[in-house]
Amino acid sequence: MKEISVVTRSVILATGGGGQIPSMPELPKRDEYSGDVLHSVDFKSAKPWKERSAVVVGSANTGHDVATDMFEAGCSSTTMIQRSTNYVMPTEYYKNVLDQSYNDDVPTVSADMSSSWAPILVIRLISMQLVNSRAEKQSERFDALEKAGFLTQRYGDIIHQIFECGGGHYMDVGASAMIAQGKIKVRAGVAPTEYKKTGLRLSDGSSLDAEVIVWATGFKFNAREDIQDWFGKSVADKVQEYWGVDEEGEIRGAFKPSGHPGIWLHGGTQGQARYMSRFVALQVKALVMGQPLPVYSETPRNG
Repeated sequence: MKEISVVTRSVILATGGGGQIPSMPELPKRDEYSGDVLHSVDFKSAKPWKERSAVVVGSANTGHDVATDMFEAGCSSTTMIQRSTNYVMPTEYYKNVLDQSYNDDVPTVSADMSSSWAPILVIRLISMQLVNSRAEKQSERFDALEKAGFLTQRYGDIIHQIFECGGGHYMDVGASAMIAQGKIKVRAGVAPTEYKKTGLRLSDGSSLDAEVIVWATGFKFNAREDIQDWFGKSVADKVQEYWGVDEEGEIRGAFKPSGHPGIWLHGGTQGQARYMSRFVALQVKALVMGQPLPVYSETPRNG
């Protein structure tokens, strides 16, 4: 790969709120395990594991997607290790909310604006009302999940999951039914403590055999670690906290000066990114013209 150098006054990091560094637990006795181990960042397909026993550690979106692929690829068994409770939102609930703005009758620019008109805290209350009322009417869907052993949070806050937790939920596109039907097994409320030759030992003293282990354990949720890797500690130390919601209901550090004059941070949903990109561009343009825009700095800091 050919390396090139670029000199610029401003770098816009549109890499989202989550980190880019995989979070991979380091357990004892890794050298004793005889099977395959990888983090989900390196997962491509479960097809090479046909007729092999497979385990995925993690029960958020990625864990469910990997488990689904394992089952459909013909793994002899597919087991998900769920370490703690997960909020589950059927994707059609979210789609029904978005369809009110994003449809053939509303221009995309108008839809983006209508989805970004209010602080996150206000949007949170609206979305919770719309989504949780549907979950209450379909209790049998979640009852089936719980009967299969999955620790389910049926009434949740998707805004909190996305903007403050950086995930940890499951947007159900079909794997919940596979769990309820027993196609994907669940070991809930336990965590791996060490490897053994044929699999994993768990925190309740039991063990689980597996010829393949995929760690769907997410990423380090700190953009400043990425910035330090890319630009050095002196740059990263100047960048303010990024992501999460401040006391005024806005996303911390996004779409505004980051604390370092050459670094701008950008992320969010597709519509949010489209809508807010113009404001980032205008601020950079003003800086290039020698007329930087004044920065509002009276927002209380929540860490």
